[in-house]
Amino acid sequence: MHKPSVSLVLLAFFTTAEKAEEIEGDLLEQAQIHGKPWFILHVFLTALALGRQTLLQQPLLVLLPGYAVYELVVKLQLWAILPLRRYLQYELDYPATLLLFSTRFVWIITGYLVGMALIRYLPKTGIHVAIGAATLIMARVVMLNEVSSISALLFLVMPILLGGFHAKSRNLHEQTRSKNLISD
Repeated sequence: MHKPSVSLVLLAFFTTAEKAEEIEGDLLEQAQIHGKPWFILHVFLTALALGRQTLLQQPLLVLLPGYAVYELVVKLQLWAILPLRRYLQYELDYPATLLLFSTRFVWIITGYLVGMALIRYLPKTGIHVAIGAATLIMARVVMLNEVSSISALLFLVMPILLGGFHAKSRNLHEQTRSKNLISD
């Protein structure tokens, strides 16, 4: 039993697993004629078109949870991470390098788990919610200049997307495994 391909997982973010398999199969057929760069480009273009279609059909179903995730991340920063950081820094004389590493580690784990939870509990719109939340987070970072944009991108936004990718890959793998068990 093989794991789902990256292109299948990317397409399955925006449509059903069956439809994603059909689209991937069609694109793979055309890729034999046009080549691998053509295939990669068209997987991304198809994913963008499917994502845009979902966003236009159900904007509130995507935007409201995205805003909720954004608020969760902001409140976590204000109510949990900053007080913990200040306590470690001023009460325990925690070294600055370890403090920075600890804070980034917490953000990476938090982002990854948020991404996984979004896909697990919102399988059809989870990636849209993650992208919406990531956009709001980056807009806040740029406008308020709280941390560097690169830090926010690397230590929060990317883990959210990677967690979502991992969760979707696991879902597809489990669906494939259960289909194989049923057919045997």
